[in-house]
Amino acid sequence: MQQVFEDGLPGGREEGAASVVVTGTITVSDLDGLEDIETITIAGIAFDVGSGMEELVGQSVPTHYGQLTITSYENGVYGYEYTLHSVVDNDSQAGATDDGFIESIPISVSDGTASAATQIDVTIVDSEPAILDVENAVIVNAPGLSVTGHITAVSADGLAGFSLAGSLGLAPEGVSYALQDDGTLVATDVTGDVLFTISLDSAGSYTFTLFKAYADVVASSPDLANLALVPGKPSVSVETSLYQSYDAHTGAGVGDPLTSVVFSAGSRSLNPSSDGLGIGNNLIDDLGAGSPEVLRMSFADALTGCSLNVGNLSTNDVLVWKVYHAGTLIDSGTISGSYVGSDGSVVNITGDESSEYWIDLSRNGLEQHTLFDTVELSAANHTSWKFIGFAVETPISIVETPLEFAVQGTDNDGDVSMSADFVVNIIGAGNMLYDLEGNTVFAGDIGPDVFKWSLADPGAHDTIAHFDTRPAIEGGDILDLRDLLQTENHDNLTGYLHFQATADGGALVRISPTGAFTGDAEHDAGVPFQTIELQNASGLLAIGSDQQIIEHLINSGKLMTDG
Repeated sequence: MQQVFEDGLPGGREEGAASVVVTGTITVSDLDGLEDIETITIAGIAFDVGSGMEELVGQSVPTHYGQLTITSYENGVYGYEYTLHSVVDNDSQAGATDDGFIESIPISVSDGTASAATQIDVTIVDSEPAILDVENAVIVNAPGLSVTGHITAVSADGLAGFSLAGSLGLAPEGVSYALQDDGTLVATDVTGDVLFTISLDSAGSYTFTLFKAYADVVASSPDLANLALVPGKPSVSVETSLYQSYDAHTGAGVGDPLTSVVFSAGSRSLNPSSDGLGIGNNLIDDLGAGSPEVLRMSFADALTGCSLNVGNLSTNDVLVWKVYHAGTLIDSGTISGSYVGSDGSVVNITGDESSEYWIDLSRNGLEQHTLFDTVELSAANHTSWKFIGFAVETPISIVETPLEFAVQGTDNDGDVSMSADFVVNIIGAGNMLYDLEGNTVFAGDIGPDVFKWSLADPGAHDTIAHFDTRPAIEGGDILDLRDLLQTENHDNLTGYLHFQATADGGALVRISPTGAFTGDAEHDAGVPFQTIELQNASGLLAIGSDQQIIEHLINSGKLMTDG
């Protein structure tokens, strides 16, 4: 069986391979002798061979999907070569199957009196899309960060798009996945909050967005009936052991992040009850003259969210909230008359003071992804309200959480590739971001991130999204190349590092782990190297030469080498 393969065509996974060419022979005979043959017709094109059968050698005939060329002749036997030029649309081509299509090339000979016909059948094997390379990602465990990686796939039929498919890896306990109609994968935790999303476009770029720090810890509302507060005291601190905390994803107890609850009442006395906390009259009041009653809750770890359970609210009551971090006021606001509920709709405060309300500060003025360690609550404008309970969330530092996903490519013929895995590695905030495999894209957090390489991998291309060019002491990012470069020192780093611009406004660092760069462009083009792309870092190139850039990075604490 004669076979050619679409995979050898441009865009195929074996582009340029000899699999698009097949050879064979055609035998011609005539009882009256070969000299009687006048014409040979191939694919509808007639050739006059009356002056000699060898006249056909070198002739090429286009077919529907390729070309047939007569390459030789001897004693009635022609040699031919068929070359595939284009793909078959297996969806519309009659007779095509998912596996391929048989192109039949008709051939006839005539001696002027009689004729005979045959055909050459060439099976065109359908192209299969293949994923050649996947960029893995490393991202810091901080809400609001996103990272974009790329998936490289090929198919001679052309790529129609990609889809998240196959095994998505074991979902972390308590996390559920849902695939949206547009192909976006949405992960939610046990509270129903979106943890992260992955979107994948038709060009193979995926974007991973972390909406909520992974493995949050939630402190539940206190059991107010068992607080054992002492009435009559002007202020009080509550023991942290009275508060239960649990992991939002697993439901397991994880300790108590709450360190203290302090009520400042001036000369007024604390008045606890089983259905709420208050001061004096069992409410938190603003009595005017700048002397509001204040509830202040402090936590050992920085929080990412806080919800309040309150009551005794009328339409004109004003709840004042403030959040602090390390003693500094970070954000503040008021709630009166209405608020935004958990589903995003507006909830009107009815005026029925027996009603209770859960108010999420992150939906009611607190800027998303703000970190704070203290919540302060009071009333304003001679109004009052009752504190019933609360819930807070705080990101815990995790060493490493690899999330594994699978992707498939689909070509214009409807064929689907084998699944390829890629990993988004979430690491604890403040940890070092490192590359072990090459071809990785990194996304750090606000503040100084250290990017470390320990494996020489010529040809690898790593990307740092939003590289912070400020000095390290001001929160800029740091490149740690100590384990990557060999026998380097500060005086010879131009042999190891070369800087150039990227098309989209970044800086590309070409690295020779052995220090083989000489500065001669022709020589350096042949030196094995790997690259680190620094996005949004074009300002580095304005500093000057490679040596000047290197000196700037070292002096500003942004480049770590052994020298």
